[in-house]
Amino acid sequence: MKVLIHLLFYYEFMLVITIDIIKELKLYVISAPTALWSLSIVRVQLSDKVQNRAISKFASDNNLSKIWIGVYCFGSSTSSCYYDDFSGPVSIGNNFAPGSQFSGCVSMVTTGSQSGKWYSSSCNGVNGSNPYICEMPTTTNGTINVAESCVNYDGYCYYMTHDAPLEVAESICQENNGHVASINSQHENDFIKNTFSSVYFLMLGAREYFPNVYAWSDGSLFEDFDNRYPFDIADNTRPCLVMATDTGLWMRAGCAIQQSFVCKVPLEAKTIEGNSHCNSTMLMAPTTITSYGYNIGSKNSTVEVFDENGKQIALATSRTTVYALSNFVTVVHKDGGLFKAKENRAVVQYASDQGQERIWLGSYCFGNTSSSCYNDDYSDSSYSNFAPGNPLVNGSDGSCVSMITKGSHVGRWFSSNCNHNFYSFICQLPATQNGSIYKSDGKWFHNFNNSAYYVVEGSIDEAEIECRKNNGHVVSIHSKQENDFILNKMALIPENVRLGAKRVFNNSYAWADGTLWDFDFRDQLDFMPESLDCLETYTEHQLWSRTNCDTKASNICKIPLPPIEDHSHCNTTLLMSPSTFTSYGYGMQGLQSPCTWRIVAPGPYQVNLQFLEMRNSSVTVLDASGKLIASVNSTVKVLAPSNIVTVAHNGQGTFKANALAF
Repeated sequence: MKVLIHLLFYYEFMLVITIDIIKELKLYVISAPTALWSLSIVRVQLSDKVQNRAISKFASDNNLSKIWIGVYCFGSSTSSCYYDDFSGPVSIGNNFAPGSQFSGCVSMVTTGSQSGKWYSSSCNGVNGSNPYICEMPTTTNGTINVAESCVNYDGYCYYMTHDAPLEVAESICQENNGHVASINSQHENDFIKNTFSSVYFLMLGAREYFPNVYAWSDGSLFEDFDNRYPFDIADNTRPCLVMATDTGLWMRAGCAIQQSFVCKVPLEAKTIEGNSHCNSTMLMAPTTITSYGYNIGSKNSTVEVFDENGKQIALATSRTTVYALSNFVTVVHKDGGLFKAKENRAVVQYASDQGQERIWLGSYCFGNTSSSCYNDDYSDSSYSNFAPGNPLVNGSDGSCVSMITKGSHVGRWFSSNCNHNFYSFICQLPATQNGSIYKSDGKWFHNFNNSAYYVVEGSIDEAEIECRKNNGHVVSIHSKQENDFILNKMALIPENVRLGAKRVFNNSYAWADGTLWDFDFRDQLDFMPESLDCLETYTEHQLWSRTNCDTKASNICKIPLPPIEDHSHCNTTLLMSPSTFTSYGYGMQGLQSPCTWRIVAPGPYQVNLQFLEMRNSSVTVLDASGKLIASVNSTVKVLAPSNIVTVAHNGQGTFKANALAF
């Protein structure tokens, strides 16, 4: 996903930041009817005012006074109008003209006093002949080393090869760094259906490995898009899928049949260079900045904005505008080093508050450069804060890393002898809920990172049925920490335990819960027969080895717990009354943290605090100048003398309070 950040001065004291996390588009003007779906494109979608104005201007610049847009209405209100691309209703972000009838297709006027307004009318007849703008995914000019004709679409090249069973087809595609096609959207389904319609059926790169659970050979999530024929009969002798090119629906098929198939090969990402200004120490507005690399096809960006004092004023995960209260801000893309620097400062502060002057860090160095240092948990180690002259490794001496938490070298990292130095250390634990172990229905449940685990005996299919009774699956593992937890913390498991993975294609596996295969701890020297399709892990060496799926063995069920939802507003810099706020983790056992709140009421009002619950807790209330107004350890009302107060909680016990304007 692209991240665009525009910095603009606003009046004299305020900075305006517009953050765009946008999709890639190409726009084409077509003034006569054409086969839209054969190109796997849709009429342009307009989801906000900015897009509406942009499309209106684009059409007007091309001398189009009225265009169709990708919306269709079924009833008498905007809630009955839906986008053509299956993205949902247009209740929010529509621009229908007053008095519009909500029935049929929708057009937009692009000139005159009604410019940008939407109108609904018959899709055919006199009003049914309008030009339209097509919205298409971005493509890049790439080639692959194949003799077959390659069709480029949305960052991938597709080519068809005839008559091979799925395992052979997958091997053919992998020779060109691709896979038998996965389909992740309605657009892609339409594209493949219409581009390769010269055959009646196409083998897809999916296989059923647990009852009604499928996996794509390229590892993408099957849940992203599912176009299976709803009345297809379950049959474990037909675990693969084919597409009928006349309908685009997917149906069961045997994996060994000779069938045409499409290879899907990713093209090299194209980088837009020169405007990220990454790690600029002083960037003058107005300007535009982007995430580093700004790659086509990258996803899921998060941006933090801080004021000149280092206080967070915004957390952006989608298109938004941030108004800063001064002429200086720091913008942090959370995938970058500045976010790690913030974490470094937080650990320093925590250790210092505990009276520690030096602590061990979870890093180990193999040489005298920071690139030779690795984190103990296998996480990204690109960030470091070594003092000058460090790391300094001499053989095994100096391989471990410590951090100074006080004095002139505060926050700096130093090489230290792993055996001769004795420092304190801080353990980093995932969030848990309702304790670490509990018993229910005769089973011991171990809690880790918001999931519960227990042991069940049987074949893997029998275990999966048992796990599903509790809304879980045979265990998937996504980190070294989770692997260690299963082996070291679950005292009830035997020497070896089977995992919830099955071989799907050649040497690729998939988890029973459908999650991504994003952590792999298989034994690369596994001596077990390659015909075995499941995996087990041993407490002795922790690695995963091939095993039989059908024998009776110990399996682990993994049950997702309800997400930890915090409504405390902890550390809010500006909380407007009326509002309710609580101690951090209120209502959830074991979650505690110190918090502060800066609570305000509209100008002429005073802040009235009502402490509704107070359990083994104490809270201090300060006025705008930092003067103590009240110390609270019971249910009570506190009326502030002004419209601004600061409430501080030390993290002990729990409380619940209302903030009102009086």
